[in-house]
Amino acid sequence: MLQVTCGMFEKNKKVLICQRSAKMKHPMKWEFPGGKIEPEESKEDCLQREIKEELGMIITIDRALNPVEHQ
Repeated sequence: MLQVTCGMFEKNKKVLICQRSAKMKHPMKWEFPGGKIEPEESKEDCLQREIKEELGMIITIDRALNPVEHQ
């Protein structure tokens, strides 16, 4: 099972989403920013790392949402 995390960022009734690169799996699709959880990494640490790497932002986490599993 692959574990990933993502963040939902809302401000002024707008939600932040990111578009996948044309070179990635599922090219040009839209997604919430986040990524794969590394071994020994918490979900929170992963989300903070991914947002910093992808968007150059330092974030704090308000709360966790319910996890979702899919194939």
